Amino acid sequence: MFVNNEIGTKQPVEKIGKICKDRGIFFHVDAAQAVGKVSIDVKQLCVDALSVSAHKLHGPKGIGALAVSMEMEGLIKEYPFKVGGGQERGLRSGTVPVPLAVGFGQAAQLAREHLQLHSAQKRCQELGQKLFHGIQQGHPTICLNGSHEKRIWSNVSVCILDLDGGDLLQRVLPQVSCSNSSACNGTFHGSHVLEAIGVDTVCNAVLRFGLTRMTTDADVGTAIASVLSAIRQACAHRKQC
Repeated sequence: MFVNNEIGTKQPVEKIGKICKDRGIFFHVDAAQAVGKVSIDVKQLCVDALSVSAHKLHGPKGIGALAVSMEMEGLIKEYPFKVGGGQERGLRSGTVPVPLAVGFGQAAQLAREHLQLHSAQKRCQELGQKLFHGIQQGHPTICLNGSHEKRIWSNVSVCILDLDGGDLLQRVLPQVSCSNSSACNGTFHGSHVLEAIGVDTVCNAVLRFGLTRMTTDADVGTAIASVLSAIRQACAHRKQC
């Protein structure tokens, strides 16, 4: 996973890719959270297969893509995921949904143009940091989940000590769209990612925010105010109980 979907940390994909290449190992990278947010060169990364998802960069839901090396393509043809009509040069049978593919292509082009603007990348980082530091200044017991340096700031996951996660999320949701886990996790029963880095999600609340190139300063300000208000309400309720 190039960028972790829950906490935004970046993995040393290029180093891993070179190790795999030197040993003749095929290397697949899930770049769903990275595409459109960081520069990606599959040859430089020594990646044999790279999967991306359209809806992570403002494209339509229900379509993704798998970029493969010539060596990996040969392997997949021997063991195709789906057989039938022989579409995608024998790699995966099934008719591609043209409207979704066109939407995906347009979204990818716009994301690439945005990524090429250094000011745009800097702005996204500043907004993510503003969100975290704004909440932290109002409630000092908040911690950032994951690395402060090796991360993308379009994904901000925070831990609020000694509060119930479900209760806090319900207080925040009317004003701000956020979560306490990945959408893939469904009903929240804890996170293997947070558990692996030592975050106790039973005794502490977790809030996860996603920022995009369409996020504004006003949006971040609203999120900070809403979260701090929800924390105050939750703390007051806990004292009453």
